[in-house]
Amino acid sequence: MPLTHHLINWFNVFPTLPILFFSLAEMNEQLAFREAASNEVKEVTILKQADFPSIYKWVQDRCVSPVRELTFANAEEIADEGLPFLLLFYDQKSAHLKRLFHELVKNHLQEERRTVNFLTADGVVFSHPLSHLNKTPKDLPLICIDSLVHMYKHPLPVDVILSDPAYLKQFVADLHSQKLHREFHYGPDSDQPEIAKLKPTPAASNKQIIHNDEQGLDRRADSEQFNWPNANAIIPATAAEIPCVITCEPQQQN
Repeated sequence: MPLTHHLINWFNVFPTLPILFFSLAEMNEQLAFREAASNEVKEVTILKQADFPSIYKWVQDRCVSPVRELTFANAEEIADEGLPFLLLFYDQKSAHLKRLFHELVKNHLQEERRTVNFLTADGVVFSHPLSHLNKTPKDLPLICIDSLVHMYKHPLPVDVILSDPAYLKQFVADLHSQKLHREFHYGPDSDQPEIAKLKPTPAASNKQIIHNDEQGLDRRADSEQFNWPNANAIIPATAAEIPCVITCEPQQQN
């Protein structure tokens, strides 16, 4: 959601916040990143003639973890961001893969973070989404994409996928090129090369959501109408969002 949409709704609650952003964007003042835990300033940046998207990206890059843990408590909030979910489903025996996944995304998939949300989720807790892949918790771990209409499982084992960022780059590219959707309905392309030889290509934005088991939501077929929250709606800011302007505590990977 554009930052300007937040500012409209924040003004009455935090009347100085729009002034702060105007100062950053128009007067080249400093933007400081301070960790809440240590209270130490880790970085000071001057964004010359920055627009709101630039400031928002700066804040997001420092205050939002590259990989977040999906829970019933935050599923709706993350879905409101309007991006597909690329998920690592794990169980207790494969929980160690979360750190490898986090490091891979952090070091090699920053561009892809603009078009998908990288998430981890306990596949035992979120067992219902696995059924859309004809999988059960016994099949964990696995990596998939939830694109609202369908879920697409990566065909390779997780340890192989995490051995090379090219696998996830290509997986995201195939989502945005509609290749995953096409092959879901019509089977693999006849001229499809071996997956190990695929190279990543640029991806474009798309929207998806993962359904909340706890609320009993289920996936809808292509022909059915379903009203999802408007991605452009003004959503009130929470107190946790405001400190990101000057100080924030980066989310820790569970």
